[in-house]
Amino acid sequence: IGQVFGPMRAGLANAVVLVGAMLAATTGVVAVSVISMGLISLPIMMRYGYSRPLAAGVITASGTLAQIIPPSIVLIVIADQLGQSVGDIYKGAVAFVILQLIMVAAVLYKPEIVLYGLGEQKVLDVDKVNLNITPVEEEEEPPPSFGDPPPAMAPAPAAPTN
Repeated sequence: IGQVFGPMRAGLANAVVLVGAMLAATTGVVAVSVISMGLISLPIMMRYGYSRPLAAGVITASGTLAQIIPPSIVLIVIADQLGQSVGDIYKGAVAFVILQLIMVAAVLYKPEIVLYGLGEQKVLDVDKVNLNITPVEEEEEPPPSFGDPPPAMAPAPAAPTN
């Protein structure tokens, strides 16, 4: 995969995201994906001159794909809570997986997309800051009731004797 993405800008980072997506598809657990990708790809990215923050960001972004790529544990829990079939939830996640892959690849290829305006230093003039804080009057209302108190617990049934 590194040879496919090698010639393009941020090719290694895009390869890490794709491999992370494949690893996420096999594990379904974010922590496993992030730790595994960190052990596998962090030394390689450092060797090729990637900064630590960028390498860590790429690895964690690829690991978070485990939340929505089948067999995602999160999607299984969501399917159970919604009373839907796991297959339907998995089908619904496919578009979002593709969208997340495209967004991460776009940010890696053109970081200016998210870095716009960060290079400008803005100085705050404290003399021009005006804070208007109005005092809040305390009301004499009783605290809200959360319903009736729970019923007393019934004693546990006695264990059967033989």
